[in-house]
Amino acid sequence: MALLKCEDCGRDVSSKAACCPNCGCPIPQPPDRTTEPVEPSSGPDIPAAWVEKPVAEIQSPPSSSSTMKVVLWVAAIVLFWLAVRSCSSGPESWSSGSEALASPAPIPAPIPAEAGPGETEKANWSSILADESNSAIAREAAATNLIKNFPDSEAGRQAVSMLEPLRKAIAYERMGSQWIYDSSAEGMSGKSVATASVYSSNTIKLGFPYQGEQKGRLTLRRHPRWGNDVILAIEQGQILCHSYGDCYVGVRFDNEKMQRYEGSPPFGQQ
Repeated sequence: MALLKCEDCGRDVSSKAACCPNCGCPIPQPPDRTTEPVEPSSGPDIPAAWVEKPVAEIQSPPSSSSTMKVVLWVAAIVLFWLAVRSCSSGPESWSSGSEALASPAPIPAPIPAEAGPGETEKANWSSILADESNSAIAREAAATNLIKNFPDSEAGRQAVSMLEPLRKAIAYERMGSQWIYDSSAEGMSGKSVATASVYSSNTIKLGFPYQGEQKGRLTLRRHPRWGNDVILAIEQGQILCHSYGDCYVGVRFDNEKMQRYEGSPPFGQQ
């Protein structure tokens, strides 16, 4: 280290300092000296590895492609070795990796089939069927259940013999529910006009101007002036029956033979 004079303030400054600590003026640095190559001395022999070789003789490092090939070969050898080891170790060594692989999944127990009606239901249905105070609909349902679930039992065989009469009784009970009853006062007299009407279960289709499905209506009427009448009508349109000629109407009840009745045009309608 040497002392230099600051060009700005004139104070002594170390040659190692970058600038003057007093005024901050930069201190010029001496240029770097290149090291002269050292000639080998004539002393003891220097190993050949210590002798500096020309740049042309220095071998370049292996390329990246060569290094990648070596890495791939090593990886392939390791994978092959692991595969051979796993195959030779047998199934006993597989269980060490995971407990789930060692023990198979438990097989679920079969779900038992739902039990059908038992003796309690059979006794209940037999009691309903035997009680004549119950409706025909309730007894018919009990008989159907006995035949379906206990066909070979005594109660099932008894239900078979009672099923058809019960169905006929149900049809008879439903006959009255189809009728519509009405009562109104007639004109000036104020006397009662009683009617009972029922609609057909089937429909008819007429042409213009009475398009659409229509039901027939049968009405039984008790009139204070016109007496007892049976009136057949449709919802729209008219049934032609001229007063100046014969007018007959064919009527068939259920599956019976058709009967012919004399008709008349409508009158006395209220």
